[in-house]
Amino acid sequence: MRYLSHALVALSALSLAACETSVYSVTQERLYSPARAHFASGVKDLPTFIRGNPFEASQELIDAMLIQDMRHGMLGVDTALRRRPNFTIDGAGSGSSGYWVALALNPAAGVDAATLCADPKNVEISKAPVREGRIEARMVFCYDGRVLSTSHGVLDGAIDRNDPRFHRMIASMTRELFPFRKFRDSSSDGLI
Repeated sequence: MRYLSHALVALSALSLAACETSVYSVTQERLYSPARAHFASGVKDLPTFIRGNPFEASQELIDAMLIQDMRHGMLGVDTALRRRPNFTIDGAGSGSSGYWVALALNPAAGVDAATLCADPKNVEISKAPVREGRIEARMVFCYDGRVLSTSHGVLDGAIDRNDPRFHRMIASMTRELFPFRKFRDSSSDGLI
C-alpha cells in the first residue's frame, strides 16, 4: 500500500509538470553581448512592442499586465554591473538608440525572430483558431532591426489572464532574453 501511495505522488507530480509552461529556444545571435544589454537598459527606457491578445480583455490591460510581468522577470537583475530594463509600451519614452523588445502572442505561421525585429508594429497574429488555452509566445531583443537574442514559450490550458503560469512564462522568457554571459565567443563580434 505504501508503494502505491508513492507511485500516486510521483504520477501527480508528473501530471502537474506536464501542465507547466515551457520556455525553450533561448538563442543569442553573434551581435548579442552582456555589454549591449547593459547599455540598452542603462538608465533609459527600452521600447517594447506587444502584439496579440489571447484573453478576453482590452489590449491596454493586457499590455500593462505583460509589461509588469516582464519587469518582474528582471527584479533580481538591478545591480551596479547590470541595470534592469525599464520596458515601455510601443516606444513611449526616451528610447535607447535603436534597441527594443518585441513580444508576439500566438503569432501567425512564418513569423520568426527576424520578422519581429524587422517590423515590430506590424507583426501578423494568427487568425486560425489555436487549441483552446494554448499560448505560443515569441520574444526578441533587437538592435536596429536585427536580432540580438530571442526566447520562445508555450503554455497549454491558459484561459484566464490571471493564470500564474502565464505570468511565470513571460517573466522567465524576459529573464532568458538578457543572459548575463555570452553563450558564444567570437572574435568577429559586432561585424556583419
